[in-house]
Amino acid sequence: MDFMRTATCIVALYFVCALLCGCGTGGSDSTSLSGGGSRAVTDMLGRRVLLPQRVERAVLLLSDAAKIVYSLGAWGSVVGVSRYCYEDRTLCQLVPDINKLPSPGSGFDLNIEKLLALRPDVVVVWASTSSRSHPLLKQITERGVPVVVLRCFGLGDVYRTVELLGEVFGRRRRAAEIVKQMKGVVAFVRERLKGVRRKPKVIWLWTQPTRLTGGMGLTNDIIALAGGVNPAAKFAVPYATVSLEQIIAWNPDAIVIWESARYNRKGIIQDKRWRSVTAVRRGMVKKSRSTGLWCPEIVLKLLDIAVWLHPDAFKGVDIGKFERDFLRSVYGSAAGGN
Repeated sequence: MDFMRTATCIVALYFVCALLCGCGTGGSDSTSLSGGGSRAVTDMLGRRVLLPQRVERAVLLLSDAAKIVYSLGAWGSVVGVSRYCYEDRTLCQLVPDINKLPSPGSGFDLNIEKLLALRPDVVVVWASTSSRSHPLLKQITERGVPVVVLRCFGLGDVYRTVELLGEVFGRRRRAAEIVKQMKGVVAFVRERLKGVRRKPKVIWLWTQPTRLTGGMGLTNDIIALAGGVNPAAKFAVPYATVSLEQIIAWNPDAIVIWESARYNRKGIIQDKRWRSVTAVRRGMVKKSRSTGLWCPEIVLKLLDIAVWLHPDAFKGVDIGKFERDFLRSVYGSAAGGN
């Protein structure tokens, strides 16, 4: 058996093992905590947060954290969610009655009275790059409610997020399994691209067609891991705003559009100003896969971009089955693997 077949089998084995472990509302793994008193965890701002030995009432103010908590098998501890969870396609599939869970709003419009009425043991929030998250953190902690803050810049931070939430909910072993599966997908992509010599220039567009991924952050990592080169990586920031003239001068081979952008592929391709760009002339323009950035599904976004850029490297691989197996290993049988 050659190496590639072996690598594929190993990844598949991870998925099968994970399916046996279960997710959603299943029982705790061997690292779950019991007894009275409190314990401390360190969140992604480096803050020491005191939690009860067993978290039984959690409020999750971001949808990606909700997906991770579900994958850990700790959904039974969730008593409140961000209002954006009601719109998340994956969560609605995993938890069809999610809209029955109360919501105190979100990190953008929190109703502190509704949050306190849920009597949370812990609130999980996102540290935005703006200063918005700091008043939110103060608003909650001043009421004596423990807050765990998540903050991600690169793929390694997504692994750490899964591990941290595994620690918060007493599911460290399950968290380690999920991270192992994610790393298995990344290793599979790397192995498939090992023989690829030509690396296309790829830009990743955001809210506006001239705001794009710079040299820091998760989507820059994805471009590199998917076998591309980001010409905007010279800007040592997560996002950079440049002129259209600069993009035309770079002449990218492929253009990825943020999935939530209000413009689309057709708008770029039909815009006369973009017609000289190689990516536009060859039709290599697409919106990114509709998944969260800070949850296990991010590795499928990576796989999707890698297959799009280098289809020949993945010949003979049933990508649809590969993705379905991964989603079911992370989320259980409720995941359809769309």
